Amino acid sequence: MKKKIDYAYNEPKVLKELSDYVDATYNQHYVGRDNLQCGQVWESIGIGKEGYQAAIIKYAMRFGKKGGDNPADLKKIMHYTMMLYNEVFLRGKKWNIY
Repeated sequence: MKKKIDYAYNEPKVLKELSDYVDATYNQHYVGRDNLQCGQVWESIGIGKEGYQAAIIKYAMRFGKKGGDNPADLKKIMHYTMMLYNEVFLRGKKWNIY
């Protein structure tokens, strides 16, 4: 039997909110030719890791400045971190668009 974890930082709730946010973004992304997301373009030209890192830094620096302590900025940081993790460690679908 799995031992119940007494989470100190509401991790299950945070993960649920992040999952809901990520799901919603698939109808919101800015897309260009062929309905591509920025990350797909970054990956296709070999700068996925750097692109995701730059996005994480952008939203981390913006947090607390645009709209106060805006949870959307933190969710963007976590989402870009997931994409970076996928790019570096999981090697998800590779985009060959150009």
